Amino acid sequence: MDIENTQVTKLKLTNLDALDPVSVFTEDFGESQGQITITCYGKAWTSYWGGMGDRSIIEFFCGCDEYYLAKNLSDISSTVIDYDVISEKLGFEVERETLAMAHKDMVIHYGEDWCMDLPQTSNSDYEYLCRIIKAVQAALNTRLSAQAA
Repeated sequence: MDIENTQVTKLKLTNLDALDPVSVFTEDFGESQGQITITCYGKAWTSYWGGMGDRSIIEFFCGCDEYYLAKNLSDISSTVIDYDVISEKLGFEVERETLAMAHKDMVIHYGEDWCMDLPQTSNSDYEYLCRIIKAVQAALNTRLSAQAA
């Protein structure tokens, strides 16, 4: 077993607009390789990139859009099934657990392959993660600006 000490940078972001405190851990592993871990309110998201060009993990992270980063940090879908729209169309309330019991009504309103094309709405968990990513990018950009000065 080999044991190696590495340099990890930790930032703690507080007083964020409509967000809980966020901790960010970044680590560069060498040429074109780095990892970031973000924690907020008991949740954690992490990703490793092995091809970032000549950028550090901070530079790379700040240069990406939040949707690309959210896809790499998490498997949270950007949309979820809109049970309110389905319930309104069927005339009675359905939820994830009861949707299959409404099979006959679903076929009438959405066709035989109803489960493949259900109405979607934005996922609040995904939107929250994107807001966290944008806050992290703002903090990391501030750090980059301070280092360049």
